[in-house]
Amino acid sequence: MADEGKTTVLWISEQPTRPTGYGTVTREYVRRLANVCNVFVMAWDHHGEDIRHSEGWTMVHGGSNFGAELLNHKGTATITDYQINRLKPDVVVSLTDIWNTPAIVQACNRAGVPHISHIPIDGYPINRKFDELLGMTHTPLFMSQFGAGEMEKMVKRLHSTKGQAPESHRNPVIDRYDTEDIHFLHHGIDRGVFAPVTDNEKAEMRSKLGLPWDTVFLSVGRNGNRKQIPRLLQAFKGMLSRVPNPASIGLILHTGDPTDSHRLGGWDLPAMVEDMGLQANITFSDTSASPVMGLDKGQMARLYQISDFHVSATGGEGFGIPSLEAMACGLPIILPDNSTGPELIGEAERGWLVDNATTIIGPSHGNTMTLVDIDALSDALLAAVDIDETTFREMRTACIEYGELHDYNINANHMLDFIVKVRGTAHPQGNRGAIKDD
Repeated sequence: MADEGKTTVLWISEQPTRPTGYGTVTREYVRRLANVCNVFVMAWDHHGEDIRHSEGWTMVHGGSNFGAELLNHKGTATITDYQINRLKPDVVVSLTDIWNTPAIVQACNRAGVPHISHIPIDGYPINRKFDELLGMTHTPLFMSQFGAGEMEKMVKRLHSTKGQAPESHRNPVIDRYDTEDIHFLHHGIDRGVFAPVTDNEKAEMRSKLGLPWDTVFLSVGRNGNRKQIPRLLQAFKGMLSRVPNPASIGLILHTGDPTDSHRLGGWDLPAMVEDMGLQANITFSDTSASPVMGLDKGQMARLYQISDFHVSATGGEGFGIPSLEAMACGLPIILPDNSTGPELIGEAERGWLVDNATTIIGPSHGNTMTLVDIDALSDALLAAVDIDETTFREMRTACIEYGELHDYNINANHMLDFIVKVRGTAHPQGNRGAIKDD
């Protein structure tokens, strides 16, 4: 039962018991918010009765269509309408991609409930098909400075009175951002788990695992097209060809589904590693894992703690949780110069920012993403191998300090501030429940 003296929050996202990105972030927030709020989690793919968790939050039926599942036939209420009517939240928070939010925006606006839409942007520009949706969303909250910046560019591009676009491209619904700020809130980490270890502790853990390498790179990222893992393999092979003792360098890949057995758009990475002759230098941490299974937080932390550097060839990130987890464990990072790369690395004090060879247009929503330059990535890997001890220690310290700024205990307070701020506030556009879902 809800405590009538507390703010009631309906959180809509992935199941917080899953080790996916959205599931992990949801869990970290709701278990902290539950200390001061009534928290209900409308979780994708959870069907049936409410389940009360010992951490104080309750998982409720979320359906299988991002809140758009109909209770009966066409024209009837959605599961989001039902849960809002049943639970009577003061604020709804959704954590998902823009294109999953129309039914949530509609339901919140129909009910007059403030909605914080916490959304990632991993490419550019924001497709103009989302201009009305973002204009009708009560409070957009981006996951990065990059995402907020792309929203600002959209507003400028489509502004009905100040924009430079043709009249046919302008939409007055986003004129509200003349006076409203555009906010972002980075993800965080559990600093009680993701923390550095001493050199002796690292050496002991490596010895127990039988790792034969002196320098260990780690790459954490789902085996899918956006992560561009084959380009990382090519760059890694190129780097090995330029060092005097390639047998001393290794790469651990944590990819969720290395062989793409679930056909989610990735590659048969073990076969690719074998074809490239890299079996002695590359190992997988999760050869039997599936996309909805994975390592727990402690096991993930140990992966970072046995490594020296974290590297990704990603085409773009909404934020980049593995990069933050790695830095919190004291690992300098290597990232392409796209999306959130510059804000995560800073002024080169936390790692290496790598040039891109070209851009590509992603499917469906037309976002421009990048293909990292393989030679430039190889150069960055080589620079990491050759780094002097003083510079490495300075980078390591900068990474740890950055991680300290992103503790979820701090982030949850920021999220609570947003919840308190929007509670009881009218929608900037009035009741806009008729937003189109197309």
